[in-house]
Amino acid sequence: MGKKEFINICKDRKFWQWVKKNAPKAYPVVPDKDRFLFELYKKIINRTYYPAPPQEYMTINKGFGILRIVPAFSLEDLCVYYFCARKLERYIAVNRVDGTFGGFGLSGKLRQIEEREVVESKGKFNIVNIGEDQYAFKEIDGYMTLSSLNPKAWFAEWSDFTNKLYFTCSEYKDGFVAELDISNFYDSIQLDSLEYKLRKYVHHSCNDVIYLVCHFLRFWNRHINFYRQQGSGIPQDTFGECSRILANFYLQSYDKRISEFCKSKGARFFRYADDQIIFASSRELLEEIVAKASSLLMREGLNFNQKKIKVFTIKDFKMYYAFDNFLKLANKDVKKIDTVVLEKQIKFYIKNKDKLKKGGLSLLRRLISVLSSVEKKPNNFIELKRYIIREFIPKNYSISTPDLNKIYEILNKAEKAEMIKQINRDIDSSWYTNHLYCLKLFFKSQKIPVRRITTRITYLKRFYNFEKSH
Repeated sequence: MGKKEFINICKDRKFWQWVKKNAPKAYPVVPDKDRFLFELYKKIINRTYYPAPPQEYMTINKGFGILRIVPAFSLEDLCVYYFCARKLERYIAVNRVDGTFGGFGLSGKLRQIEEREVVESKGKFNIVNIGEDQYAFKEIDGYMTLSSLNPKAWFAEWSDFTNKLYFTCSEYKDGFVAELDISNFYDSIQLDSLEYKLRKYVHHSCNDVIYLVCHFLRFWNRHINFYRQQGSGIPQDTFGECSRILANFYLQSYDKRISEFCKSKGARFFRYADDQIIFASSRELLEEIVAKASSLLMREGLNFNQKKIKVFTIKDFKMYYAFDNFLKLANKDVKKIDTVVLEKQIKFYIKNKDKLKKGGLSLLRRLISVLSSVEKKPNNFIELKRYIIREFIPKNYSISTPDLNKIYEILNKAEKAEMIKQINRDIDSSWYTNHLYCLKLFFKSQKIPVRRITTRITYLKRFYNFEKSH
């Protein structure tokens, strides 16, 4: 690990752009990055580096008060974790199994492989032609990117994944689909097993980096663990990219085994992060494969969340993902989307949102994107806006700052005032700091006072008291 390499990797422009613009909690300004990184490098080389307690713990709603707790690391720790991920990615963001997505490295090399697979797969199917483009559906315009530090990269990866699912539906017209979710995936990753896998696949020249990342993973939460090293779990931190790469790597041996088993049965396996999709010709075969997958996953110290298993017919699965609806809204020039078509899709969303994946959030985002561009609005445009303001925003704690800004753009003056009034009404009943930080960034972008939000965040910090262990 050389000084020049460490500083060059940690000075990545997009990494610092994220620190400045996208971090939910502001980091201190670093006027001299070279000096800051050199001092951090000396701590690592002299073996005096220890991860600090997170500067804050963000809370996210998993349902009825159940929290997902996400640490916001200090700037030093964020740099160390980022450096380790960048150094290891050339070894661990490779050897992917066909049908698995989300493992693209921070430099984007694996995304290029995943994109090639999608392109190659298109030759086997009939493609829908819309304008000059060919695609199954596309959630956002201009999504292609090679860097996961680009805010649109996750959506690009997800679009590739859903593209493959769409085409596979045509292979299993009379078949069945299972959607599976790993229970507490990140929290259940065994660190000894992760270290073994890293040492098996990573070149010995990176031994010091493996020691460093394992040191970080075992001790970042020591103030909660009474100074004991952590045995399991990698943090879903606010940056998120580094843990995503490690988590995806952790499942590669499982991916290989279950993918081969599915192929031997004439079935298909797909995975994006901890979401798994299995296509089979019959419900009986699907149950056999899920049983096999459960046994293989157990060897990794993981289990499926039984309450989140869903089984679909192909018809119901296509509706669940709203494939056909995206196709109808997929014109690259959104201004050319027919008003009648747009009205039908709004009607579909309002009627079926509870039957769609994640309440139809992706479809709603697409509708908002189109509505912000078209001049002639459909007849049920006002109905959609009323629903968003009075029902969607109060109930949806996972709504992002960009979502809020896009919604705000399509409202008239009176509706904007009602939206802000609704948000202010709900601030004091929110128990989720991640949601409040999103609201705070939204208010700032619209030049709206944030004192009430800041007061609530301060109260919740005292309420949860994560900084102290008893």
